[in-house]
Amino acid sequence: MASHLAGAETAEVDFAEHVQTYRLFTNGMKYGAVAVIAILILLAITTL
Repeated sequence: MASHLAGAETAEVDFAEHVQTYRLFTNGMKYGAVAVIAILILLAITTL
C-alpha cells in the first residue's frame, strides 16, 4: 500500500499545531464571511 513511499522519511505530526492551524483557518473563514456579508449589506443600502 505504501510502496510509493519507499525510502521517504516520515514526519512526526504535531497535533497541537494542527489544531491551532485549524482554529485559525475556521476563525478566518467565519470573520471573513461576516465581513463580506456586512459589505454586501452596506452596498445594498447605499445604492437604493
